[in-house]
Amino acid sequence: GARQAGDAVGAGLDRAGDGARAASGRWWPWLLLAAIVILGFFLLRGCQSREAAAPAAGAPTTAPAPAEPAPAPATQFDSRLALSRAGGKVTYEGVVDSEASKTAIVDALTRAFGAGNVSGSLQVDANARTPGWLPALAGFLPQFTADGATLTFEGNKIDLSGQIPDADRSGLLDKLKAAFGGFSFGGLFQAGEAQGVGAAVERSAEAAKEALGKLTAGGGYSADDLVKALNLMIVHFDTGSANISRDSDEILAKAAEAIKNAPAGTRIEVGGHTDNTGNAGANQTLSQARADAVKARLEKNGVAGDTLRAKGYGQDKPVADNGSEAGRAQNRRIEFTVQP
Repeated sequence: GARQAGDAVGAGLDRAGDGARAASGRWWPWLLLAAIVILGFFLLRGCQSREAAAPAAGAPTTAPAPAEPAPAPATQFDSRLALSRAGGKVTYEGVVDSEASKTAIVDALTRAFGAGNVSGSLQVDANARTPGWLPALAGFLPQFTADGATLTFEGNKIDLSGQIPDADRSGLLDKLKAAFGGFSFGGLFQAGEAQGVGAAVERSAEAAKEALGKLTAGGGYSADDLVKALNLMIVHFDTGSANISRDSDEILAKAAEAIKNAPAGTRIEVGGHTDNTGNAGANQTLSQARADAVKARLEKNGVAGDTLRAKGYGQDKPVADNGSEAGRAQNRRIEFTVQP
């Protein structure tokens, strides 16, 4: 009885083990499939990471920054030196290429005429060409004895101007030709032309005094009437500078009186103009300085500062031909206009 019972139990266990084995046999394919899927997923991720870290050969890299355009070359111009002699004294102005050239010019002038007889200023601009006239300048200067003459050295050209007799002009020209071989010479007006310029200046001064006197005496004039009278006068400056000459003191005092009595709200522009001799940039600077000087003088004589505006136009607005001394004299001017 006991053996039968044990056999029955063993048979039951065998059947249970067979069932378990049958059940596990059914799950193994699914487990294997899941393992394959998981392994494929991780392999795919690894390939994507390697592709991201190392792009394919030949793939474009980050575009290089665009190259900055090369700066435009600076415009060069000829060095210039203007010398004027009056009463045994020499004034100078201009623009040269370097401090060395500037020092050489000032030293040569000082040796030739004495420190007390020389005054002026020179600008230094690296865009100016080395002056070809500089090596011969020191040897020539002691021969520059004609009072009233102005010499302008620029490039390979030398201009001679000023109110000097024909004999002095011819003698000075001969000395220049001997000292500066190969240079060209211009601006050689006749004495009659110089006298004509001087006479025109005197006539303008008298006409301006008369017109301004009538305005202040009569009263009731317009801003347009005022600038017409102001533009009859010629303001004189020391050569190559913004220093107002003493012979303009009287006419500027009369101008100030007329402006002070103009209608309320009158505003006037003081415009500075030059001829085309020399460097355009230097002419612009000089024209502004001269306009500022006239404005300051009028204010000193009592004109309210907000009545006036100073503006330099350089050589850009000529009213006459720069090819003659008479034309250049007209272009070197202070011009008054009514402002809105």
